[in-house]
Amino acid sequence: MSESSSPPWPISGSTSGNDGDLTEDQLTDGLDLAFDGAEDILRSWRRGMRPDPDLTVSQWADAHRKLSSRASAEPGQYRAARTPYLREIMDALSPSHPAQRVTFMKAAQVGARCRALRYDSGLSAAR
Repeated sequence: MSESSSPPWPISGSTSGNDGDLTEDQLTDGLDLAFDGAEDILRSWRRGMRPDPDLTVSQWADAHRKLSSRASAEPGQYRAARTPYLREIMDALSPSHPAQRVTFMKAAQVGARCRALRYDSGLSAAR
């Protein structure tokens, strides 16, 4: 097999560390920013350009996932501590984890569907 010449995709929370990164002045050079609200727009843009925190899927779920009364016997804030047997699986699905394939066997109704949703949500939020 031939070796790939393309660089790997960056992961959530990583920084490029290149000395060639543009400064704030270079990014706004040539823009007409003499209007009301320009500073608010730039502040929001800078906040959006900040790298995401490097969270595992279980950390992201603990921070952002809410369970509905329809989907859970315990509605409210999700807690990975309630399903410790799934934490390692969730974390193996994290962008920073070295695993390229994750396979698990499970019994019925142990939370795999919700785990898949959390995985998908976590990755979506991270991008």
